[in-house]
Amino acid sequence: INKFNCAKVGDSNCTSVYGIGDTVIYGLDGLRKSCVTSGCTVQVTGGTEYWLHSPGTKHRPGGNVVDISRNSNLLSFLKNVYELQ
Repeated sequence: INKFNCAKVGDSNCTSVYGIGDTVIYGLDGLRKSCVTSGCTVQVTGGTEYWLHSPGTKHRPGGNVVDISRNSNLLSFLKNVYELQ
């Protein structure tokens, strides 16, 4: 996670995954484990801090949306994995 956890609703300059669904956590952990040998970095840059996103966002506790940082190793890994399928 790229920043400190949000301590309360309305905090700024923070990232929270509080209340994110277990499926998302397991998926992110699986992605991290799969691509670590390719030098990937999986960094969450947005989670359940809905007040920092656009109105109507799916970024909410109990939701299943996160933002991850783009980096060339991760993009190459994902491209390679999907080309092989």
